[in-house]
Amino acid sequence: MASSTYVYSDFERTLSTREDGNVVILYDYDVIKQSIRTILSTLSGERVRSPLGASVVRYLFEPIDPETAQDIKDTISNAILTYEPRVTNINVVVYPNYDGNYYEVGVSVKIKQIQQTLTFNTKLRSFSD
Repeated sequence: MASSTYVYSDFERTLSTREDGNVVILYDYDVIKQSIRTILSTLSGERVRSPLGASVVRYLFEPIDPETAQDIKDTISNAILTYEPRVTNINVVVYPNYDGNYYEVGVSVKIKQIQQTLTFNTKLRSFSD
């Protein structure tokens, strides 16, 4: 449940509803996390009249190697820097998982207004699996 004071709020992206029928609202930390996940999962230009997106999917059919991992890291870092002005101290790590055929991605950012660090991990996997 939300605290009585918050800086950021947004709808939960699937527009799920609570038992009382109201749409679930996210606050502060969860808003920024949702925003970064949206950036990572969106192709640049996919949204009408918005260049928002990291377009990392283009790397998922490239050879899994350290160079591609660096390209993914740079793309994610630049996309967050460009499209999420509410964060600073962006740190992205990308590790190729050769056996699993995916990249392990760790993202850490500092949320400016609330002085909290947001850290999460995700996997980037080819659709061919």
